[in-house]
Amino acid sequence: PDEPMAFIPCDHFIGNVSRFLDMLNAADKAIRQTGKMVDIAVQPNYPSTALGYTKIGDLLETIDGIGFYQFLEHKEKPDYELAKKYLDDGHYLWHANYYMWTPNKFLASCEKYASDLYEGLANLKEFIIKKEFQKMKEVYEQLPKISFDFAVTEKMDSSEILIMRGD
Repeated sequence: PDEPMAFIPCDHFIGNVSRFLDMLNAADKAIRQTGKMVDIAVQPNYPSTALGYTKIGDLLETIDGIGFYQFLEHKEKPDYELAKKYLDDGHYLWHANYYMWTPNKFLASCEKYASDLYEGLANLKEFIIKKEFQKMKEVYEQLPKISFDFAVTEKMDSSEILIMRGD
């Protein structure tokens, strides 16, 4: 439960696999050292309304040549005008959706910011342990249909998150 893990989207193209693996290894070290959630964000090249935006601040530290930046805020899927403003600002990156943290920290954040999601996950865990597959399915189908971004990330204290710049 305290081992770092990563949520990795299945539909992304990873051009430099070696660099990506270096980033995951550096994130593992950062999580162990700080206890914070780590996320990857990439430089936007047009004002997208289909992606979330992460505002970054100062470079806080470097681990194995990978920079970790201050997280300032997250806004999921802004309208076009706001996305254009973010692009022009230069401090906003596209949220790439690579959440890295420990299972315990992930669940604690759900409990704090999305209690209905947390309760559903706790029930799901119980039925997984008991191998009650039909009940697992029923509980899963009743989980709130909300992204982690809306449910948790937008509500978190910025000091709990570190951002890596993907390329």
